[in-house]
Amino acid sequence: MAAWIFENEEYTALYHQCYAEFVETFFESGYFEEMLEETIALIAPFVEKDPTAFCSYEEFLAGAETLRQFCLLRAESVSGQLQGTIPSTLEGQEADKTAFVDASHISLSDMGVFSGGGPGGRHSDAASGVRTPAFGDRF
Repeated sequence: MAAWIFENEEYTALYHQCYAEFVETFFESGYFEEMLEETIALIAPFVEKDPTAFCSYEEFLAGAETLRQFCLLRAESVSGQLQGTIPSTLEGQEADKTAFVDASHISLSDMGVFSGGGPGGRHSDAASGVRTPAFGDRF
């Protein structure tokens, strides 16, 4: 579907407009961080008291902070691509990686590890030791 959208200039412009509105309304407005704080405050007491929790309270808080950073950096990347300061095509990204948003300090495993796998299944970030690369993938 993405290829179909990008083949048509009118649809591409509308697609970009929708993303710009989303980033502005949800991230640049501060709504995302406010909503995340409210959600953390709602869930945290239950995680802290649950003896059968899937993670410790500290891991929960670290995961929530990692989620915050991941989403904000992702929004920054999308915004940069919309503004033309970050390449938004695969060719452009391969040619110039210098403008990417650096997310090398983020470890996706901080948001939880899922083992569901084996060959062809989902593999955890922690199992492979792979850290999130700089954001620059096409949106």
